[in-house]
Amino acid sequence: MYKYFLLKMIFFILKMNTVQYENQSMGEDLHGDLISQLPSDQTQPSYNEIQIVNTLFKEHRHTMNTLFEESQDAVLAGLLFIALTTIPNLDDNIRRFIPPTGNSPYFLILFKAIMVACLFWLIKHFYLSRKGS
Repeated sequence: MYKYFLLKMIFFILKMNTVQYENQSMGEDLHGDLISQLPSDQTQPSYNEIQIVNTLFKEHRHTMNTLFEESQDAVLAGLLFIALTTIPNLDDNIRRFIPPTGNSPYFLILFKAIMVACLFWLIKHFYLSRKGS
Protein backbone atom coordinates (compact mmCIF):
# COMPACT_ATOMS: atom_id res chain seq x y z
CA MET A 1 0.00 0.00 0.00
CA TYR A 2 2.71 2.45 1.03
CA LYS A 3 4.97 1.43 -1.84
CA TYR A 4 2.18 2.10 -4.31
CA PHE A 5 1.53 5.50 -2.74
CA LEU A 6 5.25 6.43 -2.80
CA LEU A 7 5.61 5.34 -6.42
CA LYS A 8 2.54 7.34 -7.39
CA MET A 9 3.95 10.45 -5.66
CA ILE A 10 7.34 10.02 -7.37
CA PHE A 11 5.71 9.71 -10.80
CA PHE A 12 3.54 12.74 -10.10
CA ILE A 13 6.59 14.83 -9.13
CA LEU A 14 8.50 13.68 -12.21
CA LYS A 15 5.52 14.48 -14.42
CA MET A 16 5.23 17.99 -12.96
CA ASN A 17 8.94 18.63 -13.55
CA THR A 18 8.76 17.50 -17.18
CA VAL A 19 5.71 19.70 -17.80
CA GLN A 20 7.58 22.67 -16.34
CA TYR A 21 10.63 22.08 -18.53
CA GLU A 22 8.50 21.54 -21.64
CA ASN A 23 6.77 24.90 -21.04
CA GLN A 24 10.13 26.65 -20.70
CA SER A 25 11.50 25.05 -23.83
CA MET A 26 8.50 26.18 -25.90
CA GLY A 27 9.78 29.73 -25.76
CA GLU A 28 7.22 31.08 -23.32
CA ASP A 29 8.28 34.16 -21.45
CA LEU A 30 8.04 33.14 -17.79
CA HIS A 31 9.29 36.43 -16.41
CA GLY A 32 6.97 38.70 -14.45
CA ASP A 33 5.98 42.29 -15.13
CA LEU A 34 8.30 45.16 -14.42
CA ILE A 35 7.28 47.23 -11.40
CA SER A 36 7.50 50.44 -13.40
CA GLN A 37 4.93 49.08 -15.88
CA LEU A 38 2.35 48.01 -13.28
CA PRO A 39 -0.79 50.16 -13.03
CA SER A 40 -1.06 52.34 -9.95
CA ASP A 41 -3.31 55.07 -8.66
CA GLN A 42 -2.70 58.08 -6.43
CA THR A 43 -5.08 57.17 -3.58
CA GLN A 44 -3.71 57.20 -0.06
CA PRO A 45 -3.31 53.77 1.55
CA SER A 46 -5.69 52.88 4.36
CA TYR A 47 -4.56 52.32 7.95
CA ASN A 48 -4.85 48.53 7.53
CA GLU A 49 -2.73 48.59 4.38
CA ILE A 50 -0.04 50.64 6.14
CA GLN A 51 -0.01 48.15 9.03
CA ILE A 52 0.37 45.22 6.63
CA VAL A 53 3.25 46.89 4.80
CA ASN A 54 4.97 47.82 8.08
CA THR A 55 4.57 44.25 9.34
CA LEU A 56 5.96 42.71 6.17
CA PHE A 57 8.82 45.13 5.67
CA LYS A 58 10.26 45.93 9.08
CA GLU A 59 13.23 48.23 8.97
CA HIS A 60 16.29 48.43 11.22
CA ARG A 61 15.86 45.09 12.93
CA HIS A 62 18.79 44.35 15.18
CA THR A 63 20.46 40.96 15.16
CA MET A 64 19.66 40.24 18.81
CA ASN A 65 15.97 41.06 18.30
CA THR A 66 15.85 38.74 15.31
CA LEU A 67 17.59 35.95 17.21
CA PHE A 68 15.26 36.33 20.17
CA GLU A 69 12.10 36.33 18.04
CA GLU A 70 13.19 33.36 15.95
CA SER A 71 14.39 31.23 18.88
CA GLN A 72 11.26 31.54 21.03
CA ASP A 73 9.49 28.62 19.35
CA ALA A 74 12.49 26.32 19.57
CA VAL A 75 13.09 27.14 23.23
CA LEU A 76 9.41 26.59 24.07
CA ALA A 77 9.33 23.21 22.32
CA GLY A 78 12.58 22.17 24.00
CA LEU A 79 11.35 23.17 27.46
CA LEU A 80 8.09 21.30 26.95
CA PHE A 81 9.90 18.14 25.86
CA ILE A 82 12.36 18.33 28.76
CA ALA A 83 9.51 18.86 31.20
CA LEU A 84 7.55 15.91 29.84
CA THR A 85 10.55 13.56 29.77
CA THR A 86 11.71 14.27 33.32
CA ILE A 87 8.44 13.76 35.20
CA PRO A 88 8.49 10.10 36.42
CA ASN A 89 4.84 10.09 37.56
CA LEU A 90 3.81 11.06 34.05
CA ASP A 91 5.51 7.97 32.63
CA ASP A 92 3.61 5.72 35.05
CA ASN A 93 0.28 7.35 34.21
CA ILE A 94 0.89 7.11 30.47
CA ARG A 95 1.86 3.42 30.82
CA ARG A 96 -1.30 2.78 32.84
CA PHE A 97 -3.71 4.41 30.35
CA ILE A 98 -1.93 3.44 27.10
CA PRO A 99 -0.70 -0.19 27.41
CA PRO A 100 1.60 -0.29 24.32
CA THR A 101 3.82 2.35 25.95
CA GLY A 102 4.62 -0.09 28.78
CA ASN A 103 6.14 -2.60 26.35
CA SER A 104 8.26 -0.24 24.28
CA PRO A 105 10.08 2.93 25.28
CA TYR A 106 9.78 4.11 21.68
CA PHE A 107 5.99 4.26 21.91
CA LEU A 108 6.35 6.21 25.15
CA ILE A 109 8.66 8.74 23.50
CA LEU A 110 6.35 8.96 20.48
CA PHE A 111 3.34 9.61 22.70
CA LYS A 112 5.28 12.27 24.64
CA ALA A 113 6.29 13.92 21.36
CA ILE A 114 2.63 14.02 20.35
CA MET A 115 1.81 15.56 23.72
CA VAL A 116 4.57 18.16 23.22
CA ALA A 117 3.16 19.02 19.78
CA CYS A 118 -0.36 19.44 21.16
CA LEU A 119 0.80 21.52 24.13
CA PHE A 120 3.02 23.62 21.88
CA TRP A 121 0.08 24.33 19.59
CA LEU A 122 -2.15 25.24 22.53
CA ILE A 123 0.43 27.58 24.01
CA LYS A 124 1.36 29.12 20.66
CA HIS A 125 -2.25 29.65 19.62
CA PHE A 126 -3.81 30.12 23.04
CA TYR A 127 -6.02 32.95 21.87
CA LEU A 128 -7.60 30.66 19.27
CA SER A 129 -8.40 27.99 21.85
CA ARG A 130 -9.89 30.59 24.21
CA LYS A 131 -11.94 32.20 21.45
CA GLY A 132 -14.04 29.06 20.93
CA SER A 133 -15.22 28.84 24.53
